[in-house]
Amino acid sequence: MEKQYFREHSPTLGREMEWKLYGHGGRPVLFIPCQDGRFFDFEDFGMSSVWSPWINSGQVMVFAIDTLDKETWSNKGGDPYWRIRRHEQWVDYITGEMVPLIQETARRRGSWKEESGILTFGCSLGATHAANLYLRRPDLFNGMLALSGIYNADYGFDGYMDEVVYQNSPVHYMANLPENYYYIDIFNKQRAAICVGLFVRSEVISQTSADLSRAVSEARSAAECYKAAGGNLEKMADLTGGTLENGTLRLYYDQDWQKVGDCGTGVELLFLLELIPELPAETGLAAARLEISGPAAAEDLLAEPILSWEIAALEVAS
Repeated sequence: MEKQYFREHSPTLGREMEWKLYGHGGRPVLFIPCQDGRFFDFEDFGMSSVWSPWINSGQVMVFAIDTLDKETWSNKGGDPYWRIRRHEQWVDYITGEMVPLIQETARRRGSWKEESGILTFGCSLGATHAANLYLRRPDLFNGMLALSGIYNADYGFDGYMDEVVYQNSPVHYMANLPENYYYIDIFNKQRAAICVGLFVRSEVISQTSADLSRAVSEARSAAECYKAAGGNLEKMADLTGGTLENGTLRLYYDQDWQKVGDCGTGVELLFLLELIPELPAETGLAAARLEISGPAAAEDLLAEPILSWEIAALEVAS
């Protein structure tokens, strides 16, 4: 598989941005990583292997990029007015800088057709961004694959709403789309897929509004990582920064859902995500119970679980 790494200054964002290209030709795919993820997650989480038959045969080439989630959607302590406008700059970076670059790269390689467009692809918050880009600009992106996203901007902005938040919240602006809106005809000629709850069976145990919403997002990211790691908890610990304790993977979060290490030392209230191995129902599968509990005092993480999922993954030989 042909791979190329790039690091270039973005005039729109005023900073260096990194991205990686997988493949030698074919339909362009824009990959957006999970919340707070990086461009290299496409490879590190095993997605390049899954896509390899199409990449190696020249049917698609994947452009894996970075987000600004840590400055924007995840920066809950920051000014929401500034955060959403910084996110909008990232949208402008994609449409104004990355899209022309992708188009030119595809043309140079003889694989660009104007009618083929660019497909957006992402998981978790990456799916949110992928859907938002496609729904706002179907003239640039004519396909979408969104896995387990959250399509309400309230997830990142906790009730704050202005015109820029609105235009980044698909459940709001799509509900109010006029019947004669000029993109309707374009939508009707294209294909897009939003997938919810793939490979997981969830049982919501408590309803805690904002905490539940964030817990579901973290659980989805962990479940995707578990599948990408083939059920290998040691590999998953390396990918997520979690700790393995008596065969159980644990991730600790503070009250603002920021990851903390060392069992949350120095933090008053904690949420705890645990992946507990279980015997699979079928051979060739790895199975685990994923639980998130809290908030609770750091010395007493015995709170009732917020949610509990049973997840499974195809085992990958190491």
